[in-house]
Amino acid sequence: MKPPSQIMHRLGWGTAQNHHSKVWFTLSEAALGEICYPDLSSPRFRQLQWTGADGAIPLQSAQQVEPVEERSLAFRQLLRDRDRRFGLAQTVITDPLRQSLVLRVQPEALSASSGGLHLSLQPTGGNHRFRTGSVGGRQAVFLQETEGSVTVLASTVPLGSPVQVTAKGSLSIPIDPGEEAEFTLVLSFGETEAKAAEEAEGTLRCPWPELLESYNRDWQLYCRKLNSLEGWAPPLYYRSLMLFRALEDKQDPGSFHSGFPGETGESSIQRLIPLLTAFWAAGELQTPKRVLKHLLSRRQQADGGFLHPSSGEKSSPEETACAVWLAWQLEAVRLFEKGIRPAADFLVRSGGTTPPETGIAALVCAADLAESRGDEASARRYRETADRWLEEQILRGSESPGVKGLIRQVRMGVRPAGDPVVRTALEREPSFGQPGTGDGRLLSIGERAHYELLLDRDVASYLSAIETLAEKWGLLPETEQGGIVPDLAAHAEYVRLLVSQSWGTPCDLAPVVAERYADHPPTTS
Repeated sequence: MKPPSQIMHRLGWGTAQNHHSKVWFTLSEAALGEICYPDLSSPRFRQLQWTGADGAIPLQSAQQVEPVEERSLAFRQLLRDRDRRFGLAQTVITDPLRQSLVLRVQPEALSASSGGLHLSLQPTGGNHRFRTGSVGGRQAVFLQETEGSVTVLASTVPLGSPVQVTAKGSLSIPIDPGEEAEFTLVLSFGETEAKAAEEAEGTLRCPWPELLESYNRDWQLYCRKLNSLEGWAPPLYYRSLMLFRALEDKQDPGSFHSGFPGETGESSIQRLIPLLTAFWAAGELQTPKRVLKHLLSRRQQADGGFLHPSSGEKSSPEETACAVWLAWQLEAVRLFEKGIRPAADFLVRSGGTTPPETGIAALVCAADLAESRGDEASARRYRETADRWLEEQILRGSESPGVKGLIRQVRMGVRPAGDPVVRTALEREPSFGQPGTGDGRLLSIGERAHYELLLDRDVASYLSAIETLAEKWGLLPETEQGGIVPDLAAHAEYVRLLVSQSWGTPCDLAPVVAERYADHPPTTS
């Protein structure tokens, strides 16, 4: 029921900005990609595609997907068939009050021989039954899954017949807009036919302008609470944060899935940290706080450590270090005795992390929290352990971490930016993180930019290079050449770099770590 998604290039995704509506959609060049309910790991449909004529000629995206509003996850898509006989524009949202996906469709005949309009709907899996019926006096298609969930498809214009199942298992449904200049189509979900029909009828009763206004208003209110960077935050900044926000599990607040809709499993803390620090840097503290609460209640073990989602029952030093660092960033002083001290004690017993700077920074942060609670003994032990790890695992370590690892150590605060070891590494590999050179990864560009910022250098060219890629791909790709689109880590790095430029220093650099090591560095061997 929960196969991993095969779509690597998405043009966007959306959901209502609340925890009530549990429907998500993604966009691809073939119109709509996955449609998920009741969570992101449960794709009900792989694709929703429009076809012209006899249902065999698919409409494709004629231009880049456009947001309906700058600060909303409502999207408008223009589609054409390859012979330019027929086209349509569709606006995609979900109903904020119901379990419904909503499409507002404006068909356009480009020639006299345009033929009819068909909807091709590809369910996940193969165990489905369908029947035709009615909802509120309108024709509807009921799709029943073996597991019990029901989907109802209904529209403000008549559905044609016959509804057919193609050789690939898709439903082909004729749509007859007649003389209507535009119409609304809904996919509604429920555990029973009656519940799904109730959701569909409620959505169809609500005028389209009201649905769109309500959906947009909720996202605009969310964006209004974000740090506007003194009014110059660009649209990509808001879009990135909205995409992150849309990935939270609405049935289990504080839980985030592995990344893209349709992928299974919760995300590791290490993978979440860039997104959570982007939220924090943008002034959005509620989401990271929900995540920390979730981690403490669901992932922390009796030994104080935190589980990695894929590691079974064994606590992970790396996951634990990230949780401690997050707690410090959120100033979660009250959680020290019950959650953070056991985690830091586990970290001390573990002997360190890979890479070592993660554990070192976490222990220094834990010491700061301990001191705030008057626990001087724990604070001293954490700092002494961190100092020893720095000496043994970094300064006198047998293996060089390479230029990427060295720059990460600088950003974590365990090395000064002017360290001769770092300068020498960059002299040997000057292209690292430079746009148009190196490995082409946007993360590397962001890491290099943060390093340059610590040397009081201008990083505008790095931001410009990243934003240019967004103009080309619609969203940020994994590399300058493409890869996964959108890449969440690249979007998180972009948000953090914007905030860092505003602050004049890396926003995720913990001052307590930098003051101990980068500002007063031990002797480098």
